Amino acid sequence: GTDLKRAASAAVLDVVLDYEGTLMPLEATPSQAAPDEDLLALLTTLAHCPSTHVHVVSGSDTARLSSWLGHLPIWLHAEHGAHTRPPYPDAPWQLAPEAPWKTEALHALDVVASQAPGSFVEEMRASVALHVRCVPRDAREPIAHGAALVLDRLRAKTPGMDVVSGDCVVEARTPEAHEGRIADTLSVGAVVVAAGDDVTDDELFGALRGDAVTVAVGPRPQRARYRMRDPAELRALLGRLAGARCTSR
Repeated sequence: GTDLKRAASAAVLDVVLDYEGTLMPLEATPSQAAPDEDLLALLTTLAHCPSTHVHVVSGSDTARLSSWLGHLPIWLHAEHGAHTRPPYPDAPWQLAPEAPWKTEALHALDVVASQAPGSFVEEMRASVALHVRCVPRDAREPIAHGAALVLDRLRAKTPGMDVVSGDCVVEARTPEAHEGRIADTLSVGAVVVAAGDDVTDDELFGALRGDAVTVAVGPRPQRARYRMRDPAELRALLGRLAGARCTSR
């Protein structure tokens, strides 16, 4: 529609895309969500459009994101924006501090995971997460709720710790691991297209200017202007955007 035309003809365009669940279908474990050739080609095409900057945001750590997408000329944001890499393959990561409370949070979540077969704990630099996607469906919510309560008790006596419940994941994270911070890396005056599938992506949508084109993939983000069914539908839209932008300029 008109927003697609506006994005295609913008003097400068920034495209900010969540990874897991948005560009790629959600997998049982985050490590299984490696990009396919079509996605790599799509991101490369978008990044090579004139005056177009592509940002990919992931809950994964810097090592995994580098191995998947590090060779592309795009911005990378690991652990929901805690760590940022500019769009040059040999650029160093700008790292947020290590979480000082991580040992305590890891211990607390390990106790929960030991009583919940199928759940597992992921340790990163600025965050610790309990994943329950491999838990039987009817048990996921109680386990995630219990983990959130355990972390909330720890947070009450631990400064600099936030607790976030997402889709089949509960995370303790530092304040730097907040997608709203990504807005600070965007081009001044650019038209922004942003897409995401989880509650953390609402943090990004809320930090963008009111004229940003925001897209929710699936039912979870509440602040988006548009909604799409799945990653395939979003990828088709991005393909149309890349085609229109590369031919209209």
